Amino acid sequence: RLFNGHIGMTLNNYINMVRYDKFDSMVKNPENSTVTELIFKCGFPSLSTFYRIRKYHETQKSDL
Repeated sequence: RLFNGHIGMTLNNYINMVRYDKFDSMVKNPENSTVTELIFKCGFPSLSTFYRIRKYHETQKSDL
């Protein structure tokens, strides 16, 4: 509750946002890494988690 009150989102949502933003910046300069490797380097526990978060972030961007 305290985190949500200060940041405006849950801790899990914030962590996923940071992971996705890191992936987004790393994928522009992959340095001989595959997309799957980048996903795991950014801290996503699975590909399905990454795809769920990506879908969420893409829908949020389209709402702006």
